[in-house]
Amino acid sequence: MRILIVCDSFKGSISAPQVCKALHAGILHIKGNYDFTLKPISDGGEGSLEIIKLHTSLKTQSVLCVDPLNRSLKAEYAISDDGSAYIESAATCGITLLKNEEKNPFVTSSRGLGMMINDAIRKGSKQIHLFLGAAVLLMGAQA
Repeated sequence: MRILIVCDSFKGSISAPQVCKALHAGILHIKGNYDFTLKPISDGGEGSLEIIKLHTSLKTQSVLCVDPLNRSLKAEYAISDDGSAYIESAATCGITLLKNEEKNPFVTSSRGLGMMINDAIRKGSKQIHLFLGAAVLLMGAQA
């Protein structure tokens, strides 16, 4: 039997490759002859850069920037051989960088993401691939 395992990360707990490996290990406990293909994926948010790096030869770049609350943070992005930059927004402004009580869109910022983009431009990148995950904040109004 051929089994294709395609999974995204479980936000804040395990990465997409770890999810695929865990499912693979679980299925192996069932008797049978299996041909597995594991394909970790990402929706463009947290873990996107890790997935791209599995399939390409990118050079990791480190930059000192800030998190959503303007605290110092060392973040990474990647550059390809042709100079294109691959930047994951979650590295500097992802919700996993914040405690529950810190998640407030009125005081948080994406400044760190701008700092990463600026670093890539200063290092010669002419093309930037920006990974933006989808996050929904529901705010209720009281009558």
